Amino acid sequence: MRIRFEFIIVLIAVMSLSVFWFGSTNDDSVGAATSISKVAPSALVGITTMAQCGDGKDNDRDTLIDYTQDTGCIDRNDNDERNYYVQCDDGIDNDGDTSIDFPRERGCYASLDRSESANCSDSIDNDLDSYIDYPADPECTDGPDDKDE
Repeated sequence: MRIRFEFIIVLIAVMSLSVFWFGSTNDDSVGAATSISKVAPSALVGITTMAQCGDGKDNDRDTLIDYTQDTGCIDRNDNDERNYYVQCDDGIDNDGDTSIDFPRERGCYASLDRSESANCSDSIDNDLDSYIDYPADPECTDGPDDKDE
């Protein structure tokens, strides 16, 4: 029984941008390639990559999908949905609680939220009422994760 093994290995070298095709025909075993030819990258049909901001997926898992909904997207060709200007969508655990970004981070109410820290646990008198954080501030009714100080 003759088995034909074909596979494409895409090698993108910085200098040559070449794609090589290796084909082998071996009897009941996988062996060395019997032929090799250099193929222009444009000859490959159907191999495409879509930018994250135009692929129809929520790549950064912030519940917003692509340009124009995802605030991390500049246009449909942008390949990164993260918004690095706000803590709740930057991919970093800014407050050290092991949760990263909205919707997993309890301190984030939306992906546009600028801080992962809850106002009732940030050691700041955010509302200038002379009470700082839970339990001292009476406006922190939901505990240290409350953002309503």
